[in-house]
Amino acid sequence: MKKKYSFCLLVMVLFIVICTGCISDRTPEKVTIPDGQFSNYEINLSADNLTNSTTYYLHTDKKNKTTQAVTTIVNTSTLNITIQKDISAHAKSKEEYGIEDLVIVANFSCDNKSDRSNFSSLSNTSYNTSYYESSTTKMISIEFAQPTTGFVACSFSGEYGYFFQLLKRNETIIVVLPPKHSTGNIILGGITKPKKPDETYTDENNRLCLLWNNPYPDKTIVDVRYYKSILPAILSITVLVLGTCLLIISLYYSNEIRKLRKKRELIDPKIK
Repeated sequence: MKKKYSFCLLVMVLFIVICTGCISDRTPEKVTIPDGQFSNYEINLSADNLTNSTTYYLHTDKKNKTTQAVTTIVNTSTLNITIQKDISAHAKSKEEYGIEDLVIVANFSCDNKSDRSNFSSLSNTSYNTSYYESSTTKMISIEFAQPTTGFVACSFSGEYGYFFQLLKRNETIIVVLPPKHSTGNIILGGITKPKKPDETYTDENNRLCLLWNNPYPDKTIVDVRYYKSILPAILSITVLVLGTCLLIISLYYSNEIRKLRKKRELIDPKIK
C-alpha cells in the first residue's frame, strides 16, 4: 500500500514539474554568438530621430528559411531576443542558440543621447550575451556596459508563409514581406495578428510592409501569414473557369432533359 502511495505521489510531482516547465528551464549562461556581416542587413546608419523598433525582413529561401531582424535601440541597457523553439529548431547556429550572424552597430548614450555621426559598420560599444531557454522559447540577452543607442541585427529560422514573434518590449514593429507577396485574403489563410496594422505601405523594393505602433503590452504576439501576390488572381480565374464549366454542364443537361421530355410526349399518345 505504501509503495502504491509513493508511486502515485511521485507521478503527481513529476506531472506538476512538467506542466510548470521546470524540467526544461535553464539558468542563464554566458555565450558567444558568432558575428555576422554588416552588409547582409538593411541598416540605415544615417537615419534621424531613432526610436525603439524592430523590422523583420521575411525571405523566400525555402531551404534556409531565414528571417532577418534589425532592432533599433535608444538609450537601452539590455535587449532580450526571444525565439520560439519550433521556429529555431533548424537554425544554422553551431551553438544552437536560435540566432546567428549577430551584428551590433551602436554607441554609448551620453545624457540620454548618442552621437550618431560616429556610427559605422563596426560597433563602438561593449556588451555581453547570455542564453537561456524555457520549454517553448529560447532567449538571448544582450547586456551593454552602459545605456546604448544604435542597431542590433540577427538572423533566425522561420517557416515560409508563416511569421510568428513574441513581443517583449514596447516598440514599433514592422514586418516586411518578400517581394511579390501579400496577405489579408482569408480564403488563402492570409491573416494578421494584431488584426489590422496601424499602417500598410510598399517600400522602394516593392515589398509590402506592415507596421504596428507600440502594440506591447496590449498585444503579446505578431502573427502574419502570407502568400504569393499572384495567388488571388489564380484563385479568381480558377473559380471563374469552374463556374463556367458548371454552367455549361448545367445547360447541356437541361437541354438533354428537354429533348427527352419532348420524345416522351411524342411516344405517350401512340401508346395510348
